[in-house]
Amino acid sequence: MDCYQEYRNKLRTPEQAVQMVKSGDWVDYGTNVCFPTLLDAALAELCRTREAAFTDQFTGKVPTLTLNEGGVDTVSGASTTSRAVVSAVNTVANYIYVNQLGLAEETETAFMGQTFSAAEKGFGGDVTVTLGLDDEGAVAYMAVDT
Repeated sequence: MDCYQEYRNKLRTPEQAVQMVKSGDWVDYGTNVCFPTLLDAALAELCRTREAAFTDQFTGKVPTLTLNEGGVDTVSGASTTSRAVVSAVNTVANYIYVNQLGLAEETETAFMGQTFSAAEKGFGGDVTVTLGLDDEGAVAYMAVDT
């Protein structure tokens, strides 16, 4: 295989590239990257939606939630992934209400003592939210994995 074909085989979009980055990885740009603005933006979005500053705002809130309402704010520069997180929270809560408890109304007690996960499409790929609800149906535990 020639070097041009090998280059084409390894070529990735910024969104695809950041999906290879795992927690604790060191990302270093080589000399031929120039100014990787899009990669930096994709990495920043990936990281900020995992931080407690974002996820803690869901604790104590009863889904169904709406982004930028009721104290659930968008991560600056990460609106697509923020929307995906809120959508996944609502998907998980609906699953618990309807499929696990047989409840038609989200307002009824929803304590399960378990966690459930859902994935939605974010800016750089799938965003998985793991969620647990308390006995009032409010978010008691939440983790985001991008």
